[in-house]
Amino acid sequence: MLFKSRTRLLPALTVLLSLLGLACGGGDPVIQSGEQEASEPPHDVQGALPTADELAAYTNSSFTMCDVKVLGAYWGSLEYDTKETISSKILAGGEPLVGVALDEGRSKALSTGQPTCSIAEMGYTPSDAQAVADNWNYDLSEAKSAMFNKYLNQGKDWLAEEVARSRSATGHMTAAEAGEDDDGELPDAGIEAFWDQSDMCEARMLAHIWNQGLYETKVQIGEKLLADMGEAVRSQVNASYFTESAPECSWSDLSYGYDDAQALSKYWGSEVSETKTRMTHKIRSGNREYLNEELQRAQTM
Repeated sequence: MLFKSRTRLLPALTVLLSLLGLACGGGDPVIQSGEQEASEPPHDVQGALPTADELAAYTNSSFTMCDVKVLGAYWGSLEYDTKETISSKILAGGEPLVGVALDEGRSKALSTGQPTCSIAEMGYTPSDAQAVADNWNYDLSEAKSAMFNKYLNQGKDWLAEEVARSRSATGHMTAAEAGEDDDGELPDAGIEAFWDQSDMCEARMLAHIWNQGLYETKVQIGEKLLADMGEAVRSQVNASYFTESAPECSWSDLSYGYDDAQALSKYWGSEVSETKTRMTHKIRSGNREYLNEELQRAQTM
């Protein structure tokens, strides 16, 4: 009987002790498994990915996945954050600033070796790479590596033009338009000589005064160089710089690399971006020989 009385008292004592604990400011009541305090806010989702709308400006732009990787390494941001930043800048009218950042990012990638990109990430297909390989007389793996190297050194616009020219030269033009010889073979030796001893700035200038396409001009430049007519080519190039409506050249049109710009930057005491501008100006002013001498001095410091 006493036992039954005690068992009846236990629930009442439990309630009483609970009330006394709350009145005295005691600990929080125990929450059983499966329960949740009503006042507890839902957990925030950290690092939510940008929406499709937020990335629309990037998606509709000409920036490639390789550009994203290079800019991400330059800005120190993740892939989706980089795409969102590109979109934001485009929407704010700052797309040219993204281009400037990409140029600096490519320079950084040249010096650090990171990141690397596949041809697909640069926006090209295996067919594009094969066209470049055939045009440059490389095997396919060499062409893919060369394409990325040209992207870093010469820029994406230069590479896009060269891929288009390679596709035309290897199957989308007539023999005469492509600069083929009488046997129907592409003049690989002339192209190789052009890339070894000349650059796109000279090709642009001579194409302008010769009134012909860039590919045909590169072939002719290479053939003249192979025939020991380099001095005559340079003379025509220098004269072309001062002709009416002569085309402009950018640093990416030159045959110099980032290491050259960096060496001259230290030698001249200027920022790399300013050095690139000065190098381009000296070439455009017909002072290639002087620039080469300055570069030799800079490299022996």
